[in-house]
Amino acid sequence: MRAKSSILPSGYTQYDWVQCDSTTGSPAIDTGIMLSSNELTRWTFDTDFARCGTMPATWTRFMIFHNTNENYDTGFGVTKIENPNNNVLTFDYANRYGGTKVQTTVISLGKWYHITLTRNEEGKRGGLLILDDEQITGQNEKANYTNKSLYLLGSYNGKAAYYCRLARFRVYSYDELYADLVPAKRDSDGVVGFYDVVRDIFCEPTAEGVTLIAGNGLNDFTI
Repeated sequence: MRAKSSILPSGYTQYDWVQCDSTTGSPAIDTGIMLSSNELTRWTFDTDFARCGTMPATWTRFMIFHNTNENYDTGFGVTKIENPNNNVLTFDYANRYGGTKVQTTVISLGKWYHITLTRNEEGKRGGLLILDDEQITGQNEKANYTNKSLYLLGSYNGKAAYYCRLARFRVYSYDELYADLVPAKRDSDGVVGFYDVVRDIFCEPTAEGVTLIAGNGLNDFTI
């Protein structure tokens, strides 16, 4: 892994992306950002990702980011695979999964995409997903949960990690930057995760036996 000029404190090496795939397992990186379903107009999530593997044919929820709600079909700031064979994404935003399943275009292997998940124009349930130039409004039923943590990648309550390279991840609260999570390696032990330069904390995998890799470059690639 090639190091780069860093905005991180001493003891951490900055990278452009963290990779999660079938060989690394689900890292479950807990950001410590607490979400509630009644905050329909508060949060915006902004990042880049590139699919780096073929999803299993068996249906499940492969998460790029999600909240830790006990109810399997409820989420906040959720992007997931709806149909692994088509490699499309669906999303939830402070709403209950199981209503209208709004799908994106097909996500190509090795292609970088920019994604923003935010409130819709009227601040109603379902939120707005912006995938490059594609804009999709969600329409699902409102969920009911309070103070559930936001995870990047990783498994929780049956959710597996989406096979992707995940770049710098920014979280906005009422349009103010709340967290800026930079792909990073902790030099003392080689653990790969995300360093939040706003809150000055390192977020690492909470799942045991997960060894992630990190690298540089946001150009499209071939597996």
